Amino acid sequence: MAGTTAFIINGTNISVVISGFDIEGLGNSVSPGVNGINFLNGASLIVRNTKIRGFRNGYGIDFRPAPMRSCSFTGAADFTLTDSNVAQNTGFGMIINGAATTARVGNTTVTNDGTGITLLGSATVKSYGDNRLDGNTTDGAFSSILPKDRARRYAPYP
Repeated sequence: MAGTTAFIINGTNISVVISGFDIEGLGNSVSPGVNGINFLNGASLIVRNTKIRGFRNGYGIDFRPAPMRSCSFTGAADFTLTDSNVAQNTGFGMIINGAATTARVGNTTVTNDGTGITLLGSATVKSYGDNRLDGNTTDGAFSSILPKDRARRYAPYP
């Protein structure tokens, strides 16, 4: 993904599923990728069974719905990340922004990033309790842990 972003999601009220990809940012190359996934606009994003790694110039996952970039977002946007690996991204593994933005993460490793998880604008990121968040320069933290009985109901399959 030399010098670019692998996935850009930008469509009003769309729901996107990304499953089974190995998104390589070419971190040690002359022209590394910018972001693995950049969510600009939409209703929801589900990422499952995916590796996102090696983005030296940006983020593994940048989930900031468009109006949030100017801090005036009032709608809801949901993000679910399961059975995945986010690693070796120089900036952030994941940046989640928006007062009405909720992220849910299950059975995922976030490691060896500049900052593992960053929350902005009152966003929340809930863990199903089976994640690995360590080995980052700054790990960040989940907002809360969901009850174990909900752990296998990760994401609705559209």
